[in-house]
Amino acid sequence: MARHETIVNKKREKLEEVLPLTTPYSVFIDVCNACNFKCKFCSHQYSDEPVRYKKQSMDFTLYKKIIDEFSLFGEPLKMLRLAGGGEPFINPYFAEMVDYAKSKKVSKWIETVTNGSLITPEVTDKIVGGGVEPIKNFH
Repeated sequence: MARHETIVNKKREKLEEVLPLTTPYSVFIDVCNACNFKCKFCSHQYSDEPVRYKKQSMDFTLYKKIIDEFSLFGEPLKMLRLAGGGEPFINPYFAEMVDYAKSKKVSKWIETVTNGSLITPEVTDKIVGGGVEPIKNFH
């Protein structure tokens, strides 16, 4: 028999009881706004309108500056998500970005969202070893 399991933390804090926060709970960093797919459901990638922005990957120097500034918070973020409007694995520094954030201990866990097409065994070893949480399997 199938079992439904939620990914929602059952020990959630009531926001009104912990405000003001000294550290954000979560931060999303869009490390690449380009994608190698053209999914019909994605408003960022599939449109009749011409793209009016430059598709590019985030520079590693800028990324390190952002992470260094996160380390100035009083405690780590609960979650750092390296994803946004594109495919994060297009960024040639993605594995290094995971490793850098992990080494700075800026978050309790790191996530990403990917179409999976650019994942190789070598990249997987670097990323999982660097701290990205694997997708939870629901049965």
